Amino acid sequence: MACHRTSVYLWSSLLGGTCCLLFPALIRNDHYIYAWILTIIITVCIGICWMLVYAYLPVIARNHLDFLAKVDTAEATKDTVLRKLDSITNSISSQQFVWMYVAALLGMATMIILALVYSPSQPLPETYALQIGIALFGVIWLGGALIVRKYLRARPGPLFPIDANIFTFSTKNVLRTIKKANQMKQLFTFLIGWFMFSDSFQTLSSVAVLWAQSQHGFTTKDSLILAIEVPLAAGIGVIMWRKLQECTKITSKTLLVIQSGLYTIVPLWGVLGFIPGIPVGYRTKLEIFVFSAFH
Repeated sequence: MACHRTSVYLWSSLLGGTCCLLFPALIRNDHYIYAWILTIIITVCIGICWMLVYAYLPVIARNHLDFLAKVDTAEATKDTVLRKLDSITNSISSQQFVWMYVAALLGMATMIILALVYSPSQPLPETYALQIGIALFGVIWLGGALIVRKYLRARPGPLFPIDANIFTFSTKNVLRTIKKANQMKQLFTFLIGWFMFSDSFQTLSSVAVLWAQSQHGFTTKDSLILAIEVPLAAGIGVIMWRKLQECTKITSKTLLVIQSGLYTIVPLWGVLGFIPGIPVGYRTKLEIFVFSAFH
């Protein structure tokens, strides 16, 4: 599969970027079904790209000069080497997320400028400026894919089996891994925890948007403010948590437990809204803005 990773990334980027470019073609409100289909395809393509990007993280970390220097020292032990690898991996991942949030902020700033300076005329939908912004994201996505094609090396690893089916290969491997669950208890413990966390995170993100629009009358401009606030707060959070870990020397596991514990405040605050007479519990716009940043 190693020699195919770059190709899969490029084809996914080509499909996703092209779908973004098609959004300005939706010129009527009754075209929403096509927007729905395009959004699903884009989301799938983004997921594939993220998966392939993360596949490079362990390789980059293990070939980092600081890690190689640590391994070569006489006093290196298994514990110190793993701690160094964990530190380098977290550092690379943090920088990646910071740059991602910076790009998101620049993109959303472009969206806001478009929304302010361009007022679509009938019969174009009110969101047409945002559709143009999505198309611009598609151009950037395709441009980034070209850079990847030129400069990214093939990830080392076993070649894709000649007799394997490219559409069923991954599924079969997952099923084989599930059968070995008793032999890989730590792995499956992590996967169960990750499933619970990621499911709650994505569900809250999706429901929060619907709640803000239906219960608090969030306009397109309100949503754009949220769209800028969230990556800005996320970028600050990445830097803050990374600095905290460096200062306190706590492990990644401990940090994840702390973050997960704090994250339970988000749904618990919503439970307060079921208590009669209490003015909090996502009853106001201010709470939405505050907890969106916390989220």
